[in-house]
Amino acid sequence: MNEQQVRRFNEILEEVKELNSHIPILVEGSKDIEALRTLGIRGEIITINRGMSLVELAEFIRENYGEIILLLDWDSKGKELTHRLETLLWDSGVNTHPEIRKAIQNIVPHISTVEELHL
Repeated sequence: MNEQQVRRFNEILEEVKELNSHIPILVEGSKDIEALRTLGIRGEIITINRGMSLVELAEFIRENYGEIILLLDWDSKGKELTHRLETLLWDSGVNTHPEIRKAIQNIVPHISTVEELHL
């Protein structure tokens, strides 16, 4: 990353930390949690793998949080999961903060997983 990209990434990271002080982040797995913790994100982070279908997970999020930061991988599986969850969550009025995932992707387009963010 060049200097401008590093500066922008740090700005987004600070925004994520602020939002995560009261909004959970949803990731795919435990390695994603480790990567975000390495970046200094200390708020609640939950994983998709909770033994629920996506519909049940969306309902759980709606009932327990009302909004969430979707930070799933940028590979084909992550994109599909993001699309399906965004649709389910938006339909029930849950804000998923899509601007964060998109901003990160724009800054570091060469990565495909959340766990690569800590590098």
